[in-house]
Amino acid sequence: GSAVPLKWHYADPDTGQKVPSFSEPLPITATGYPSCDEFGEPEGDAYPAIALPGEDAGSSSLRYVNGDWQLNWDTANQLPGCYFLSIHHPTTGQTDEQNADGERLTIVLQ
Repeated sequence: GSAVPLKWHYADPDTGQKVPSFSEPLPITATGYPSCDEFGEPEGDAYPAIALPGEDAGSSSLRYVNGDWQLNWDTANQLPGCYFLSIHHPTTGQTDEQNADGERLTIVLQ
């Protein structure tokens, strides 16, 4: 395992411009599976969900800098597989599981 840097922002769907999104706290959940098929769909039974940031690498907790959210996820104790992220924004009540292109927020750990 190692530190996986995560960085994202929220954008206006019409203009693509960043929009302010600061909120405390910003719950993030990672749900892992032993593997994913060639289409990115999970295979096997899900691992227990992980609440992030948890104990992240380099003591760099979740931070909001210049309109971007940033986090280093320490994956040292995680099993290999595909992990799907879910980010809940309490201000809007929105839960994001896909990027602007409609792709799942996925991290593959070897």
